[in-house]
Amino acid sequence: MIKNILVFIFITSLFLSCGKSNTENKANEYGALEFEQYLTSLLASRDSLEFSQMFAKAPDTSTVNNLQKMTVIYDLFPKDIIRSIKNFGVVYRRIFAPDEGSVSAYLPAEGGYYDVSTTYRKYKNSHITQIRYSVPSDTEVNLIEFVGLYQDNKWKLLTINFLDSSI
Repeated sequence: MIKNILVFIFITSLFLSCGKSNTENKANEYGALEFEQYLTSLLASRDSLEFSQMFAKAPDTSTVNNLQKMTVIYDLFPKDIIRSIKNFGVVYRRIFAPDEGSVSAYLPAEGGYYDVSTTYRKYKNSHITQIRYSVPSDTEVNLIEFVGLYQDNKWKLLTINFLDSSI
């Protein structure tokens, strides 16, 4: 009887410690998938205010050096994207416009299937995720990629890439 209780306590504490470490440390592949789901929910609900507050602060030199050693493409820097969103520029329209070519119109607001791929990379103390959506349109498939950086114990947006020629 005591042996069974000890085994039960051991197994319970093992599950609790695994769950605790997983929820505390989001700098892993599972955390990157959760970030993708959160980002998708913001885009689908067109929450541009929360979205514009998700950008990472300027990374320190060691993080920038680590990112340069990873295979990550980024053309726009967060300050450029934030300026565009505030001015209702082209980046904002490509993401939040009501027409069929925007990301927001493409994503289902209440869950469901959408074409997304998530890549997680780690180098030294830097963690990034590349979240790529294939947004169908009348003329072509528009690819948009959000690059997330793990910073200050949470995922933040580093930049956005439009991987087609119609920006």
